[in-house]
Order: sequence, then C-alpha cells, then structure tokens
Amino acid sequence: QSGSSNSTGSSNITVGVCLSSFHAGFMTAVNQAVTDKGKELGITVNVSNANGDASVQADNMQNYITQGVSAIVINPIDSNGIIPSIQQANSKGIPVFIIDTDAAGGEIINRNATDNIKAGKTAADYIAEKLKGKNSEYKGTVVNLAGKISQASGYERDKGFMDEIAKYPDIKVVFRQDCDFDQEKSLNAMMNALQANDTVDAVFAANDNTALGAVKAIE
Repeated sequence: QSGSSNSTGSSNITVGVCLSSFHAGFMTAVNQAVTDKGKELGITVNVSNANGDASVQADNMQNYITQGVSAIVINPIDSNGIIPSIQQANSKGIPVFIIDTDAAGGEIINRNATDNIKAGKTAADYIAEKLKGKNSEYKGTVVNLAGKISQASGYERDKGFMDEIAKYPDIKVVFRQDCDFDQEKSLNAMMNALQANDTVDAVFAANDNTALGAVKAIE
C-alpha cells in the first residue's frame, strides 16, 4: 500500500492520503498533485494505494490514525464501509477531508468533488443530441457501463444518466452493468452488450477506464 511520496520541510505537519487506486488517470493526477503541493508547502505527505480494495483502504486509514498524522485525505472506495474508519479518526481529533466520492457518515471537514448527478445528466443530454443528429429524432439504443455503484460517485453518475435519459422515451438503454470503474470489466461487459444487441448507437461510460474498455470491445 506503500507511501509513495514523502516531502519533509520545517513543518511537523504530516498528511495521510488514502487513494482508492491508481488505475484511472484521474487518481494518478491526484497523486501527483498532492505530492507536488506537499513539497510546495514543506509538509510530509504519505500516499497509500488501496488498489480498489475497501478492506485495504481501511487498513491504510488505521495505519495513519495509529501514526497520529495531522490530517487524512481520502477517496473512499465504499461510501458506507469507510464510515467506521472516519469515525475513529474523528475520535482521535484527526481532521478528515474527501476527494470526489463522498462518505455516507462521519465528520468531514471538506469535500472537493464533481457534481456527479449533473455529470450523468449532461452525458445523457449529449448522447440524445448526437442521436438526434444521426437519426433525425431522439431515438436509438444506448449501453450504460456504470461505475462502482457502492461508491457515491458511481451511484450518482448512473442515477443522473438514467433519470435524464428516461426523458427521451424512444432512446432505449438496452444494456446496463456495474463495471467497477475497471477497464477489463467494461471490456467484457461491452462484448456482452454487443453480442446481445443487433444495434448499439451510443455508450455511456462512467470514467476514462470504462470508456477505454468499451472502445477495445467495439474495435
């Protein structure tokens, strides 16, 4: 799970950063950003990678709590499962901050995130307009390769998309699967979708990994 970045300055501040994985380009960018900012501020930043495993992420948080870090930043894998870890940090007086996916409980100082409902809604409207351009009307078939539904970000993107696409009665979601924000899972899901349907006009992919998996399957 490894501390991937250490920056020691004159400050005694240590921040533990619990990232969900480095599989997506977004998380790689977050890792680089927190590392760079730590160096700029002259504080110690320790980054852990849970590799998509919620139990590993809980262990990473426990390690930071035991070390008595100054603060914890987390991108939760499981919005509900992470609650006890956050509450334990709260009890030790360690402030907790969240990146992107929300937690369902515990005291959070701040959350920096995408409006995932709006993201899903925007994608649905974009697809609808593209289908209208292709078919001269709001009509067609769509595959929904959702993200990790147990994560707030995955759930909200899926909900925003499904609620909005339902406003176009002649656009049918012909296949929908939780792909865990994972490229291989989305590739397999897209293969299944293509085998099950004679025509697929568009794909909603929950993140970059999911989209790459879909592209490989289509190719």
